[in-house]
This record gives sequence, structure tokens and C-alpha cells, in this order.
Amino acid sequence: METETLVCLRMHDPRLGSRLLIFFVEAAALLTYDPLNIVNPNRSIHVSTAENYNNRRKDTHHDPRGDLRHQEQMQYDTTITQFSPDGRILQVEYAREAVKRGALSAAIKFRDGILVTADRPYHSSMVEKSSKEKINKVNPKCCCVSSGLVADSRVLVDYARRISAYHEVHYSEPIDITNLVTRICNVKRSMTQYGGARPFGVSMLFCAAQETELHIFETDPSGAFKEYNAAAIGLNAPKVKEMLEDIRKDFQTTYSLKDAFSYLRDLFSDMNESFIPENLEICIVDADGVRKFDHPDFIEYLDSCN
Repeated sequence: METETLVCLRMHDPRLGSRLLIFFVEAAALLTYDPLNIVNPNRSIHVSTAENYNNRRKDTHHDPRGDLRHQEQMQYDTTITQFSPDGRILQVEYAREAVKRGALSAAIKFRDGILVTADRPYHSSMVEKSSKEKINKVNPKCCCVSSGLVADSRVLVDYARRISAYHEVHYSEPIDITNLVTRICNVKRSMTQYGGARPFGVSMLFCAAQETELHIFETDPSGAFKEYNAAAIGLNAPKVKEMLEDIRKDFQTTYSLKDAFSYLRDLFSDMNESFIPENLEICIVDADGVRKFDHPDFIEYLDSCN
């Protein structure tokens, strides 16, 4: 009908018909022009002018500022050298998420030392158990356990051992645990301040016995660290910490090694339905140094102590 009308107009007045034709073409192009697909992102561009106009009238709740906020978020999401507008470094937070996906590890002070336990889940029966190591000896009086990316922890453990060995050779005395943890966390922090790098996706517990004092330090992917009487990292760590809050310092002064192991084993079992005690890796840090055990060997050790 529109085409027949334009043909009749052009026959009576060619200039008027041409102008009307140009007007209708431009109007149709203007109404269908939607490069950002604001009206309907999933629609085809070949829609009628009336439908496009009605869609624009109905879609009154669209907020283009939401798209802008998402784009701004992506700007800070892909870089480690910038803070987001709300004062966060998003890549560090993602590194913490990698830690939360790791297997649970915990350390607790008891009457005579520190008990360190780490879960080692095996996803295949073909894996050689001795090849999976969560607890590492740093020096004769210090060990560390990690949760998160295993490759990242291996690099930091090697660096901690070199620092410790250099200090003992150079100064003829063992390195102070606070100094060691500070050096490790300085390396972690440096990975949050320079472009072309990413944060270490691992948290670590450093446990040491120095003279008459016992220390448990927890390090964070951001480079921060704190000292605890009992600490946990990895899967369900926040819940474990809440339960550890109940014992506070009483555990250190009143409970034995057997009590501490029973408490942590039950805690691991409550946090993970698929927990297998035989997969535990266990370490004792006390005045005699660092001693590591598999679960069967540790049970024999406990029986020999009674």
C-alpha cells in the first residue's frame, strides 16, 4: 500500500514523491538504528519500525549505567597494580579464593609443642602417596604447611630454606621465625605491586619452636601475616577457626598431644564428609625439633608414648 501511494505521488509530482521516499527510508533507518542493542540484545536487526518503536517505549527500566559499572569493574579485575573504587585489589581476592579451594590444613599449640595436620585427598588410586607432600621442613626448628596452588608453595618453601640456610651460615645462629616470615611475606607483597605478575595463590602456616617459645604464623596472598595460638587454612577454614576460638589458650596449657590430635581429627571429619584419616600428614614441632609422620606411623608413635 505504501509503495503504491509513493508511485502515484511520483506520477503526479515526481519531486514530492522522491522527497517522501527519502523521508520514509531515513525514518525507518533511524528507528531501527540500535548499535548497542539496548532495546533487546537478542533481537534480529530486521524488525519492523512499529515493533522497534514499541520495544523502546516498553523498555523503560533499562539502566545503561549498569553496563558502565560492569566495564569499570573489568578494568580493575584484569590488573594487579590498581585499586578498585572501593579500595580493593581484586586479583588478591581471587588468590584467596584459590586458597579456599585447597585441602584443609591446621596447626594448634598443645602442652609440649605444636601439632600440624594436613589433609591430602587423592583423586586417583594410582597416585603414589609419598609423592604428595603438604608439610615441609624449613630448618631443624621450623616447618610450614600450605594450602592453595602447590607450585606456588614449592617456590616459597625453597626460598624460605635458602634464607634460613644463608642466615645460619652467615651469622652462626638460626634465623628468627618473625624475620623469616617477614622475608617471605615481602616477596608475596611484591607480587601485588608490579605489572606483568600475579599474586601467589597460596597461604602458609609457619610453625616454629624457638628456645622456650612456640610460634604459629599465618601468611596471606596479600603479604600480610599474623601470629595465632591455633590456625587453619584451606577448605572451610573460617568455620574451623570459629571452632578453634572456643579453646583459646587453654589448649596450650592443659591438653596433651593425644588430646590435640583427637580434637583436630574430629574437626577435619566434621568439615569434610569424604575425609579419610589415613590421608593425614602430621608433624610435631617441639624442643626436639621437627618430626613428620604419616597417619599409621603417628598412631604407633602415640601408642609408644603411653
